Amino acid sequence: MRTGLKARSLGVLLLAGGLNACVSHIVVDVNAISDPQVTQYGKRYFLTNIADMNTDTAAKDLYFLEFRRYFDHILQKQGFILSESRDNADIEIQFHYGISDGRTGIQTYSWPIYETFGGHTVTVTENVTDSSGQSRTVQRTVYVPAYLQRVGNSYETRSYTVYNRYASLAALPIRSAPDKPVSTIWSVNIQSVGESNDLRAIMPYLAAASMPFMGRNSGQQQTVKLRHDDPIIVELRGLVVNAR
Repeated sequence: MRTGLKARSLGVLLLAGGLNACVSHIVVDVNAISDPQVTQYGKRYFLTNIADMNTDTAAKDLYFLEFRRYFDHILQKQGFILSESRDNADIEIQFHYGISDGRTGIQTYSWPIYETFGGHTVTVTENVTDSSGQSRTVQRTVYVPAYLQRVGNSYETRSYTVYNRYASLAALPIRSAPDKPVSTIWSVNIQSVGESNDLRAIMPYLAAASMPFMGRNSGQQQTVKLRHDDPIIVELRGLVVNAR
């Protein structure tokens, strides 16, 4: 006697990084670099939008206005001071953001299939000899314990599309010597690869992940994991909700 039982212990044979049907966090990569020769540059900043090459509309772009709320908040948490006028600022921070075209692939899952054997009784007939030497036939009931045995594997595939969601900030001095070219003081590049192509939903995570690295050198690309209920994410989402 046996009954079929599938024990799905999920094993991934081919899995794109960061993919999960029920992710509890967002993974963000941050790469920050700064000029070691420049240590004093002032903290008053003027943020500009270089995602739109048309300077007449760039500052009024609704997406830029929403996204800059997050980064203004993060910058000010790190000691930077917002300047509404470029003339009164020490540095210009050029802000760029976007999302790549989707990249499609196939994801394959494998899990073992088990079946239950035993768990029943059988009747056994046997010959026994008593003390006087007489033989006789007796029957007895034997219980066969239940046990699981792996009998194979099952597979499931699904297609997926991932996008690279990114933002970057580059700080340049506004005041410099006339004979000295303007060069970047520091920059931060932030990206996250995932299945959502909603840049508005992802931008708070990009901003939050960049916070410890504003104006600093990360040494190498750093990976930051942020939960959906992380206090800084809740705080940043509230900036947009409260602005409505």
